[in-house]
Amino acid sequence: MKKTLSLVLALLLALAMLSSASAAVTPKGEFPVVDEPMTVRLAIPVNSKVTDITTNELTLWMQEQTGLTFDILELSGSDTATQINMMMNSGDLPDGVLAYSFPYDQLCAYADAGLLAPLTEQVEKYGDNLQNVILADAGEIAMSYVTYDGEVYAVPSCGQLITNKYGHFYNRIQTKFLENLGMDMPTNLDELYEYLVAVRDNDANGNGDPTDEIPLVSSADRVAELLRFILQAYQYTDMYTFLKVNEQGQVEFVANNDLFREGIEYIKKLVDEGLLDPASFTQDESVLSTLCAQTDYAIGIVGNGYMVANVMDTTKDDYQDMRMMPNLEGPYGYKASMTEVSDVRASAVVTTAAEPDEADALFRLYDFLLSDESAIAVRVGFEGKEWKKADDGVIGRDGQQAWFSLLTTQEWIQPSTNVIWCNEGFIHSNIMNHCEATNTASKYPTSYDIIEWNYVEETTDELLPQLLMSAEDQQEFDELKSLIVSNVNENIALFVLGDKSLDQWDAYAEEFNSMGLERYIELAQTAYDAMK
Repeated sequence: MKKTLSLVLALLLALAMLSSASAAVTPKGEFPVVDEPMTVRLAIPVNSKVTDITTNELTLWMQEQTGLTFDILELSGSDTATQINMMMNSGDLPDGVLAYSFPYDQLCAYADAGLLAPLTEQVEKYGDNLQNVILADAGEIAMSYVTYDGEVYAVPSCGQLITNKYGHFYNRIQTKFLENLGMDMPTNLDELYEYLVAVRDNDANGNGDPTDEIPLVSSADRVAELLRFILQAYQYTDMYTFLKVNEQGQVEFVANNDLFREGIEYIKKLVDEGLLDPASFTQDESVLSTLCAQTDYAIGIVGNGYMVANVMDTTKDDYQDMRMMPNLEGPYGYKASMTEVSDVRASAVVTTAAEPDEADALFRLYDFLLSDESAIAVRVGFEGKEWKKADDGVIGRDGQQAWFSLLTTQEWIQPSTNVIWCNEGFIHSNIMNHCEATNTASKYPTSYDIIEWNYVEETTDELLPQLLMSAEDQQEFDELKSLIVSNVNENIALFVLGDKSLDQWDAYAEEFNSMGLERYIELAQTAYDAMK
């Protein structure tokens, strides 16, 4: 009996060892990521354009590369947060969640509830692409967005298409007017003023009517881009917070100092002299669109940032001749590029439902998806079908040698696809910076302008990153920000439209103290320091 029992125990142990061996995860850098097939249950938000996530070419490619089989729990692409919350509270957890960006407070709450597995050991053991791609691009600060109570609870992703990073804020100027007026592109505030005066006083469009041109115009929902473009020539101005980081690493409020006042005085001069249409502060986008459609070549500068395509007919020559402007130099020699906050996403997690070997395998998958190879597949498709390697001398959107050229219209903009997921929230999404952007204004005007006007070289470190705070501090900060930013914007309009005298500037500057300005700065500074 004892001998039989020993044999049974030995057999069970052998079977357990065999089972364990079948689930072994290969060392970093080796593919597939498991030495025997493994099935992992993944919750994935599915874009409505995707025909079938299970037969999608990208899904099949991921499985082939990693040796993993995905048992996919499909989530809605439109109400994912609600579904995630229901799933987390259901008691029926998948092994992992991919391609959903967890808000930091949500990530912390799920970690506290014991629903997410810490990945700190996997980062050290397997995180090659995390280190070499994400942290090399965003810096160690990227880990702040996925770390809670000393443990890493998600794999971060980030990156920005350069045309988004720089293209959203810049005013568009009518180059045909520059040509007709014999003027060069304005590069400072004085030259901007001279151009606007020339548009106002001359028949810039050459139609025989010197009164049908509008020098500068915007719409109420986009006028912040117009204002920022001018205020930025005095000091770094983030219209969403009115905060910046100075050279000493201190957070400053910029909307109550002398430089800001000078910028407001300049803008007021444009309004007073008929150079900036005062309707820019009140008219909605549809009114501006109607205005643009009334007469071709009617507007000297459209101050709507990248949304200019919403208010102009993109098939017409007057739109094609609209180009982004360079950073303007102010009266004290300052100029800097306007950029968006880099968005670091907590885009992939492992739940506590996963076994240790499954957690390792999922992390290997997530890290693989941060590679250049994966980024091209996720964003564009596959070599020989959707893209090819770029020829020598072909310029990318970042102004450097391109990595690849498109062979077809992008799958990303197709009405339906079974090639990609139409979701880039889990890769380094700056991959399209390396796509061919032949350096001609007619083919890729935004990319051309970014290169032409040295936006990358003129970028400073003054923009606050996306700050991380406790839920209580975040709520307090958001409430203060809403109050303070609204007050600044209201007073800008009052000052420049003449409804409030600039003699009242000191009173305006002082009233922020009663709004909690000191606490607003303190919260931002504390969060910023904690992320360094």
